[in-house]
Amino acid sequence: MSDAVAPYFVEAAYPMWYGSVYPPESIPLDYVQQVGHVFILPGADGALVVPGGFVMPQLIERVHAANKKILVGVGGEGSHDEFASMVADPTDRATFVQNLTDFVVGQGYDGVEIDWEFPHTDTDRENLNALMAELRASLDTTGQDLQLNICVSAGASFGRWIDVETITPLVDYYLVMTYSFHGGWSTQSGHNAPLYSPPPEVNDPGSVDEGIRYWAETRGVPQSQIVLGLAFYGISFDSEDLYQPFTSFGQAHYSDIQPLIGNGYTRHWDNTCQVPYLTQDDGPVLWSYDDPQSIGLKCDYVIENDLAGVVIWEVTGDLIDGQHELLKVVADKLMLNLSPRAYLPIVQK
Repeated sequence: MSDAVAPYFVEAAYPMWYGSVYPPESIPLDYVQQVGHVFILPGADGALVVPGGFVMPQLIERVHAANKKILVGVGGEGSHDEFASMVADPTDRATFVQNLTDFVVGQGYDGVEIDWEFPHTDTDRENLNALMAELRASLDTTGQDLQLNICVSAGASFGRWIDVETITPLVDYYLVMTYSFHGGWSTQSGHNAPLYSPPPEVNDPGSVDEGIRYWAETRGVPQSQIVLGLAFYGISFDSEDLYQPFTSFGQAHYSDIQPLIGNGYTRHWDNTCQVPYLTQDDGPVLWSYDDPQSIGLKCDYVIENDLAGVVIWEVTGDLIDGQHELLKVVADKLMLNLSPRAYLPIVQK
């Protein structure tokens, strides 16, 4: 087709701590456009904190041999203090930017993803602006086409501290973490990553759709720069059903949850939220997770709303009997989709 376009953006996170059990050659590069190699951190005086074993030349070589890209992820869960301390000092910030640029070029990465979890003050907002502007300029001076992305939460609680007018021209993509809507901090059990929200009478903290609409409609980020986050993990509560009190909370890969079906657990489908969940047959345990059906619907949502694509947390989570059950659905939907794309408003449910 003459009007065919390139595949959608599909990135899978590759956590360095799985390197020994899931080596670089295990990554199904036919199913992704790029890999996010995570995480390094800001350190004292603008240094980079690079964990032992993080540097993997063979990973970068393999990704490039497949004509794909690999970006280095900076930050991650609980990284607020490291970022806040570094960006507050202009000298430390400049040193960090130069160190990070040198690391990217020296190792052969194709860009950077900043995952500061999370800015939450006016000072953080202004310092993030400075960091991103200085980092964009530094990456550009290399003469290479280096990507710069920012990871953001799925709602206003933390999202309001992102200065969209300043950040949008500096970044290629906003990677929206549209998962962890419920967890150990919640007042009741619920879905990890519902595509749509439950009825209004249910006290629910949000959904994928609400999160995407927040960035596209409320904040005005172009849909072509919005990447939807997919969770290849699930969460558990000691409750008999959704939206009930609980006392304990857990988390596991899809590959650990899926085999429970028919082995003491029953699968249910929430037709409103468009995601599955499990209940234990003889006890108060609920698992919320994504499966091939719900992942497919989320990919359809990306296509229908002309979003840039998806980012997956994380690549090892769906491996069952040597097969990436969820990632294959993503690839079938997005990597092989060559339909014409045109900018349209977010589709109304």
